[in-house]
Amino acid sequence: MAKFFNQRVKKSGASTGTIVIASIVGVLIVIAIGVLISVKSKNNHKDAVIKIRDSVAVEVNSKLPDKTLFFSELEGVKEKDIKTNYDKVNLEKVGTYEVKIKIYNESYTSKLEVVDTEAPVLKTKDVNIAIGGTYKPEDFVESCKDNSDTDCKIEFYDLSLTQSGEKIDYSAFTAEGAYTIQIVATDDAGNKTSPQSATLNIGKNNVKSPTVCKYGNDSYDTSKYILAVNVTENGCGLDLNVYQDEAKLKLVNSIVENEKAKLKKEFSTIKLNTTDIYLNSDIGPVLNMSGTGLVGYTLKITVSINKGTANEEVIEEYFVNLKGERQYTINKYL
Repeated sequence: MAKFFNQRVKKSGASTGTIVIASIVGVLIVIAIGVLISVKSKNNHKDAVIKIRDSVAVEVNSKLPDKTLFFSELEGVKEKDIKTNYDKVNLEKVGTYEVKIKIYNESYTSKLEVVDTEAPVLKTKDVNIAIGGTYKPEDFVESCKDNSDTDCKIEFYDLSLTQSGEKIDYSAFTAEGAYTIQIVATDDAGNKTSPQSATLNIGKNNVKSPTVCKYGNDSYDTSKYILAVNVTENGCGLDLNVYQDEAKLKLVNSIVENEKAKLKKEFSTIKLNTTDIYLNSDIGPVLNMSGTGLVGYTLKITVSINKGTANEEVIEEYFVNLKGERQYTINKYL
């Protein structure tokens, strides 16, 4: 379990006093003075409590955030009296931008972080070539779209393994037959897709050869498991002994780090009134229906908060699926 966000909330107090007045005239004078002081205080907005956040994050090519999100604490201020200046902000480019804020003739400064935490959307296609022909990763791309509107970097998935857990050498696919190819797409911010499969058919007839699965096929109980990563090869499960292989777990761990970055951004825009937020990731191997081969991994993310009590409160719990989407079991902010 990792603690990844701290927020301290400013507390304000009020002092009280007692005045003993000995005459009716004195009472009237005090009341008059009290009214005068009250009006003057209201006109100067001394009752306002304003605490500015250091920064607020939004996704690239999205909309400007609600201006109240720049405050970790805001009391006694009308929203219409908050003036924000976004002249230096470019929502189409990742970066950190200064935001100027003015309230009741007082000036404040915060930052707007334009970030890219979303992986590209990659669709693949099968490729047919003659014996002796060549191919490259880009040949297997039907489309690739990133929210930053920049080009995707396409690569062969270098963590692909054979059924026996050996690394696949794509350059060795030269003989006639059908081969499963896995590619990944990366954007300029380093966000990477999960591996997407396509078929390379080599030869005149492009006939797919039947595959014999040494450790069983890739079928698993979809009613019980939500896969975050699929490690099967040519429709076959892998040797069970590779389930702790660092190369296979590397992709799952990268998804955890990506979710951590997303949650940091999301919670920077939510007033939780707490000092501690914790993230716990639970990675579990999934076997095929026969129990003889490794199919992939599940990833469950749990987010909890501590408001100074002995018990933590779970505010989010979800599984990440193969598309990188969240499937919630708990979400108190829907």
